[in-house]
Amino acid sequence: MQTARLLAAHTARAATPRGDAGGIGDWRVVLRAASSYEAYLRVALPGRRHPSAPAFLLQDDALPASVTYCLAEVAAAVDELRRLSVAPADAEARAAVFAASRATALAAQPAFAVHGLSRLAERLDAVHDALASTLIPTTELADGATHAQAVRQAQN
Repeated sequence: MQTARLLAAHTARAATPRGDAGGIGDWRVVLRAASSYEAYLRVALPGRRHPSAPAFLLQDDALPASVTYCLAEVAAAVDELRRLSVAPADAEARAAVFAASRATALAAQPAFAVHGLSRLAERLDAVHDALASTLIPTTELADGATHAQAVRQAQN
């Protein structure tokens, strides 16, 4: 979720008239914020074709900060929980992970960057909600929304 938020902030900043004037508008800052700058430099060797920074952060399956890597880890964990009979409602979580994976591919396409990143954020929230409802049972209090927000912050 953090990587998707970083990319969304960069995309919004880049869309402004002075979007490339340093700060979050600079890809180096975004890559460093995702702890991925050195890893990107290793794949972006001179003279070799390399992925764009957003594609790297979204789809590199060897980068722990990438959305694709994280979703693969979540899918593997959900499968393991099912194998151990810990998570009875894992179908919802698997469906949410699949939808988020599709949204990741869409967000990586430059033509769909802004819309794709907002859809990706929604899909990642759905993954979180599916896992939380399955694995972290909570009791709703009288102030339901406030309590739910507090629980969600604690989970993050």
